[in-house]
Amino acid sequence: MKASDILALLPVKPEAMPKIATSIQEPTRLTLKSFQECIQDQAMAITSANEPTLGFLGLVLKDSSYVTINNGNSYAHPVDPGLSPVHATGATAAQITETVRLFTIAREHYKTYCEFQVILVSMITNNCPEKYLTVLKHPITKFRQCTPIQLLTHLWNEYGTITSHDLTMNYAQMTAQWNPPTPIEDLFLQLREGQLFATEGSETIDDTQLLRLCYDNVNKTGLFNDALKIWRDKPVKTYTLFTKYMTREHEDRMKNQTTSSGAGYAANNITTITDIVHTELAQYVNNMPFFQQEAPPNDENADPNIRPPATEQANSALTAIELKDIFKSMMSEFKNVNRRGGRDHNRTPLPPAQGTDSDGNKTTYCWSHGITTNLRHNGKGCKRPKEGHKEEATLQNKMGGNTELVKNNRRNNNN
Repeated sequence: MKASDILALLPVKPEAMPKIATSIQEPTRLTLKSFQECIQDQAMAITSANEPTLGFLGLVLKDSSYVTINNGNSYAHPVDPGLSPVHATGATAAQITETVRLFTIAREHYKTYCEFQVILVSMITNNCPEKYLTVLKHPITKFRQCTPIQLLTHLWNEYGTITSHDLTMNYAQMTAQWNPPTPIEDLFLQLREGQLFATEGSETIDDTQLLRLCYDNVNKTGLFNDALKIWRDKPVKTYTLFTKYMTREHEDRMKNQTTSSGAGYAANNITTITDIVHTELAQYVNNMPFFQQEAPPNDENADPNIRPPATEQANSALTAIELKDIFKSMMSEFKNVNRRGGRDHNRTPLPPAQGTDSDGNKTTYCWSHGITTNLRHNGKGCKRPKEGHKEEATLQNKMGGNTELVKNNRRNNNN
């Protein structure tokens, strides 16, 4: 394959790949992770008879990771077959023909390998200033003699180390509160991703801890008290069983809730009412007159029963009245939001599907979370975007985003 043929088959155009670093911002673990995932997709896009599934993934993935997804086998890169085929002594015409055929295939595969390796190196160097790769740069050939995995390994070793602060932030993200009617799979995803991140940072979070974190998160919603009571009585409790159990409970609840005044929108209303309170109080504080209260004179003979001046009483009364008005307004808005949320939510038309999965279900795409059957969860509608999130990414042009398929069963109308 020529370079132009390879570029035409890549899922993401090289110029659209995530940036590893800029001239003023050095590489971070997050930028490296985003780029690594993208370049892995690029490497697997070019396949051959030898590697119909993984393609050239071994060029950008450490062998220790590669063997875990290739049945314990290391990546075997194509070998240069030489300039011409070598025939066995006394070979027949048929044997010579077969030798030539195999040589031609091996030669083309090796040329594709060389071309693609140059393209992958360019993807790295074009998205990372040379100053972060200086130790690998040759004064004459620059990075031409480097392999993609050499460049990536250097960047990960120098800039991809997980710090104690990173682990603390990861734990905070894992325990971020889940709010229905957001699909419960989002909660499972944030926990599993956090577990994997902790493992990379040499910190162990086993499934027993995941179960505790997941249970606490669900419990804080206040929406599943009966379901959790049943769960506590179960003789066998594992994280896998809990996720299956809560998926059914969440689905049942979303199907059977009938009014917005019920608990279904409690979590959303808490957020909404908090925003209203903050806005109203901020406006009040910004607009209220400023009174400088002088210290009372130290008069031992002053009568404690004498009331303060009328102006001070008026100011106090005015403050109380205005505060009451604020909360009246707040509660009125609360009821309006509640009413709108319950009656109109299911009338909102679904966004158009971007494709279908193997079962024929309509799907859409989110750069942060992947392919989903929840049509309300797309790039622009994502409520939990990750760093580097690209709203314009679609199923046809993922722009280096998540490729995981996340099914949401019958909750497509509840995002």
